[in-house]
Amino acid sequence: MLNSNLHTVISRFLFLVLLFVFCFTFAGRTIAATPYSPERLFRVGLYFQDKTSDNSLFSLVNTSNYGFEIGLYNKDTQSFICQKATGSQNILLSAENGAIHISAFAKDSAGSEMPSDFIYSSSTTFYIRPLGASLITVAGVGYGGMLEYSLTPSGKITLINLITLDEYVKGVLPCEFIPSWDEEALKAGAVVIRTYALASIMGKHAESNFDVCASTHCQVYKGMNNVTDKTNAAVDATAGEIVTYNGKPALTVYHSSSIDATESVSSAWGSSQEQYPYLSSVKTPFIDSKLIPGSIWSKAIRPQDLLTYILTKYPGKLSGDIREITYEKGESGYVNQMTVTDVVGGSVTVKTSGQVRTLLSKFIKSANFDLASTYLYSDTKTEAISSVLTASGQQNADTGEKYTVLSADGKKTVQGIEKVFFVNGKGYGHGIGLSQYGAQQLSLLGYSYDKIIKTYYTGVLIEKFS
Repeated sequence: MLNSNLHTVISRFLFLVLLFVFCFTFAGRTIAATPYSPERLFRVGLYFQDKTSDNSLFSLVNTSNYGFEIGLYNKDTQSFICQKATGSQNILLSAENGAIHISAFAKDSAGSEMPSDFIYSSSTTFYIRPLGASLITVAGVGYGGMLEYSLTPSGKITLINLITLDEYVKGVLPCEFIPSWDEEALKAGAVVIRTYALASIMGKHAESNFDVCASTHCQVYKGMNNVTDKTNAAVDATAGEIVTYNGKPALTVYHSSSIDATESVSSAWGSSQEQYPYLSSVKTPFIDSKLIPGSIWSKAIRPQDLLTYILTKYPGKLSGDIREITYEKGESGYVNQMTVTDVVGGSVTVKTSGQVRTLLSKFIKSANFDLASTYLYSDTKTEAISSVLTASGQQNADTGEKYTVLSADGKKTVQGIEKVFFVNGKGYGHGIGLSQYGAQQLSLLGYSYDKIIKTYYTGVLIEKFS
């Protein structure tokens, strides 16, 4: 009897364990907590840290025939507290004497709009939102949600857009992915953009009190100017879905195009591959470079141009003409180490493909390239042509004359030849993670958006954010 009861207890215990495992595995996992919640508005830095030449004056326009509400915002209760409302469709914000002043526009006798009625003034943070279901236009860009204004210590206006996460994704998607692309490519883009945004919270812009900026430093965001029904549908179809690794949002960096293979995060940025195992180099034999504009490129670089550019980044490191450039490639095919040496022994060495891109950024599109020293015909003052090959064999040439040569481009008159560094390259961008053009090509091959994502980020899951 005792053994029978013990067997029953053990059976029930095992059943509960199996039930728990089943529910955890198949009933939807809960993503690890982040500083974001669905009720929290996403914060996008538009103008900040005196990054613009003049962000002390802003004109705001309501895209409908309504005005604005001005007031405070309680982040804990997610509630807007209106302190002033205006029916004016156009208002002006100006920074002076340690405060931000708001005036309404009115039409003069000639029909021109001029600032007239003073509305509001504040030396502390305040918020503006449009009346009616409309956008606020700032410098030609229409933003949803509401705008947060504050002053920097130098008296410039800081402007942050507060918006829901998926409205932000809707604004970014048509800026980072071509809106006419295939549906599955756009859905993959929506998930990747959403995930990158979540992974960026409390990250590189935490000290500035916003989540992401609106430039390529984070993700390109131009408000709602470029949204289309097709891109909005891709965001709605993937609502709440993000890329996860070990239960956390993955750092889903992405790039324009890569040929043959993507780059690893360790080779590109020197980051720990153990920390980001899903950002490994991936072979991409399915890519057809002919379908990607500008993905195969070349560039002739004059040594003096290169020297001048390098010295803007590494002042004093080189003091003579460039003698040679040596480099090494990683397993992905990207150049991840380079040394530039001058004729007096000075040198500059970089040790990641990201640093190589920075070193040569004026001349290259990616770090996936080959480089060699060669000579090209030139019509400027250069080395003279010492000999030419004719029907009678090799002949000496006068160094002071110009020469007519026959090239693939036809006949041309040149002064001489010059030494250059010639680069043949592939792809565009840092090469890590998902390729935007690659996503489109996989979509056209019949891949679903989740399969596209898992092709570029190894070992990840697509899960609902909660």
